[in-house]
Amino acid sequence: RGHKCPTKVTNRVFRYAKEAGASYINKPKK
Repeated sequence: RGHKCPTKVTNRVFRYAKEAGASYINKPKK
């Protein structure tokens, strides 16, 4: 119940966002 940042969750979120962003950016916008 503390307000500390869960590193596991943060890492997972960052990884998901990174993968999603990379795939989205790598996609050709044509």
